[in-house]
Amino acid sequence: MKIKQAYLKGKSIFIISLFVIGITILTVYLTGKNYNRTVTSNLYISLSIIGTILFFFMTYGLYKGI
Repeated sequence: MKIKQAYLKGKSIFIISLFVIGITILTVYLTGKNYNRTVTSNLYISLSIIGTILFFFMTYGLYKGI
């Protein structure tokens, strides 16, 4: 039986996770810069933005068959 090649390798997953962590930190900073909110409140707002973007990305990927 032939083994299929993995779509994602460990190195690429590591790089993507670092990118997502950086984007999360950046959005927490930028969304809370001019407002007097707690860090956790900014984190929830940022994660909801990132979660929405990831949802649309996965929906598009499933629709197109990527």
